[in-house]
Amino acid sequence: MHAEDEAHGDLDGQTVIEFT
Repeated sequence: MHAEDEAHGDLDGQTVIEFT
């Protein structure tokens, strides 16, 4: 799983906060 891709594409909320 690429959390970076999800933070830019699928904004799940958690991924964004963790990587932003």
